[in-house]
Amino acid sequence: MATSALGQALLAISFAVAMDVEGAKVWPVALSVDAAAPAVFLSHPAFYGATSSPAFSRAGVVQAGAAQAGMLEEVVVQGDRLRDGADRYTFTPKPDTAYLLEQAPGVSIAENGPLSAMPSYRGMSSTRVAVLLDGAQIIPSGPNWMDPPLSYVSSANVARIRLYRGLAPVSVAPETLGGAVVVDADPGEFADALTPELRGRIHAGAQDTGRGFNTYATTTLSSRKHLWRLAGLYQHSSDLEFPGGEITPTEYQRKRYEFGYGYQNGPQEWRFNYMRNDTADAGVPALAMDIAYFTGDFLNLSRKAVNRRGSVLTTSVYGSRLEHAMTNYHLRPRANPGRWRRSKADLSNLGFKVQMDLQGKGGVWKLGIDGLQAVHNVDVDNPNNPDFFISVFNQAERRIVGVFSEYLRHLGAWEIDLGIRYNHVVSSADAVDGTPAQNSPAAAALLDGFNSARRRRTDHNWDAVAKLHYQVNPQFVWYAGVGRKSRAPSYQERYLWLPLGITGGRADGFNYVGDVTLSPEIAYEGEFGFDLGADTYAVSAGFFYRRVRDYIQGILSASTAPGISQSGPLQFANVDAELFGADVEWRYQISARWLLNGQAGYVRGRRTDISDELYRLAPFNTSLALSYGAGPWQVQLTGRWVSRQNKVSGVNREQPSSGYAVAKVQASWQVSPRLRLVLGADNLFQRRYADHLGGIYRVSANPHLAAGEKIPAGNRSFYAQVSYQFGEFRRGEP
Repeated sequence: MATSALGQALLAISFAVAMDVEGAKVWPVALSVDAAAPAVFLSHPAFYGATSSPAFSRAGVVQAGAAQAGMLEEVVVQGDRLRDGADRYTFTPKPDTAYLLEQAPGVSIAENGPLSAMPSYRGMSSTRVAVLLDGAQIIPSGPNWMDPPLSYVSSANVARIRLYRGLAPVSVAPETLGGAVVVDADPGEFADALTPELRGRIHAGAQDTGRGFNTYATTTLSSRKHLWRLAGLYQHSSDLEFPGGEITPTEYQRKRYEFGYGYQNGPQEWRFNYMRNDTADAGVPALAMDIAYFTGDFLNLSRKAVNRRGSVLTTSVYGSRLEHAMTNYHLRPRANPGRWRRSKADLSNLGFKVQMDLQGKGGVWKLGIDGLQAVHNVDVDNPNNPDFFISVFNQAERRIVGVFSEYLRHLGAWEIDLGIRYNHVVSSADAVDGTPAQNSPAAAALLDGFNSARRRRTDHNWDAVAKLHYQVNPQFVWYAGVGRKSRAPSYQERYLWLPLGITGGRADGFNYVGDVTLSPEIAYEGEFGFDLGADTYAVSAGFFYRRVRDYIQGILSASTAPGISQSGPLQFANVDAELFGADVEWRYQISARWLLNGQAGYVRGRRTDISDELYRLAPFNTSLALSYGAGPWQVQLTGRWVSRQNKVSGVNREQPSSGYAVAKVQASWQVSPRLRLVLGADNLFQRRYADHLGGIYRVSANPHLAAGEKIPAGNRSFYAQVSYQFGEFRRGEP
């Protein structure tokens, strides 16, 4: 079906589902769970603490309502515990929602710009980690992931964010080789009466570095059967400072509008959501260009139905149409007009999912089919030279259709979870052209080789997961799992025909060229761990080993294309690799008012075909937080320690990095049940440091920062947030 026809079909169909997958496996958090009494956050959701019982008890499910507003909410315990963990709520003053995952064990954040941060989980990031928003898998329109998936949801509107610890279930998304992140935004809630009720929430914040501020507001008019929702976001900042000067350009401006409608009738619920994103003038100093604009529309239509036996049928259709422009001159100096570059990209995306959860005497079956299609176009020109052009990607299309089955069964103290999935992946791209091929024999050879190649590729991939849990006693649970996961190459990895700095977010300062003959990545993984907890303490640890066949990364390329690439291009290629490591999380309730908690993570990655380290892996890191709560006042002091990273890739000419320690503090005041104030400071002691996963600075003529350096973290930043809600909100599930 043509893309335009798919878009028309999407607009014509008005059904889908907002899924709440019961029993989803998420990583444990430092929350004490008690099946008999509701737990209450010790403080702001960033300070997670609770009442009694083992912290990782499997006897209850932890859910919370409207925590994204920054309001003090109850954690309601009911039903069957989400296996392997619970939901985590945290707070970040930064504009990018990726930082909500910063405290999760095994997660580090790779920041290419203030709006361009990506989570790295156990050494995997970018296209290897699936990100879903309200059941829809988000596909960035920028070829360099200047708009990573988590940038399309406001942290002020996050009702729940889940990171699947270790092997993600096959039902979550088509490709989860490196894990999965599921974000549930606040959809608004139906009223208890037929008479419409008006509810709303307003959130505003500011920080001194960059003189940044953000506002978010949402209002819902709902009855027992109908729900109408409106929301809006505005964010703005000037260039950020670091101890030593300014990081230019790091300014940004973003607006977002949302409209939603819901209808429920007995066991059926229908949802429709529309979002419009408008980002302008946002700096990305780790990449060769900055954002001129991101504009686009998102649609999500869903239906959920429950039958008398408790089985659930969920159906969803979603899609987006995005346009993106980048330049290397409008936010950074460019003296030679002949080297000005402007890139324009567009994306058409459509996805669907149908899943049936069948409740039986022997266990629970999850059966389903899903699909995802994305078509990318990217062109580069020079506004000062109408004769210059490069068709980088021309109708670069990737279609994936998958079928899956999962089975879950309890056998006394044992729990068995099995899943299998098949994915049919088709990639294709049309012929390209460009001025460089007219002026350089080397570039012409690359062009001819690409256009004459068999560009349509079909991959038959399958995944399988088997996990086993054993509850030794109410305080101790251990688990083990094995799995096979796969990922077909991205369109950048296959269809980048000319050496350019298009890497899908790697931001290493090098140019790359693709390879249409790439094979899919195949990962074999084993994991084990345990959850141990009592009334006052809890420990959750996980250990893993992953062997990846045909791992895709850049290697030295023979296609140097003289005069085009100044840094010596790398070519995406299949290699063999292994990753292993561990992450742990702990909590100790010192007293009714004092809580101590922390986490640590370590990952090591090596190529097994040659003697070399894997590229861009976070070093060992650990954090410790001390929280105090007294009535409406809460305070938390957090320290984070990161070791140096000298196990770096020689082939990729990766720079080592130094270790550092950094601290932050946050205080909150629940003024009234409707009003909450938050004050805090990041980088409390004004430490100058650069994170290993941070990008390489690619801007010239900055007297404070040299091109080629690792981008440093920002200054000490004081911030303030205020949240206010009106109308009556039910406590409990979002």
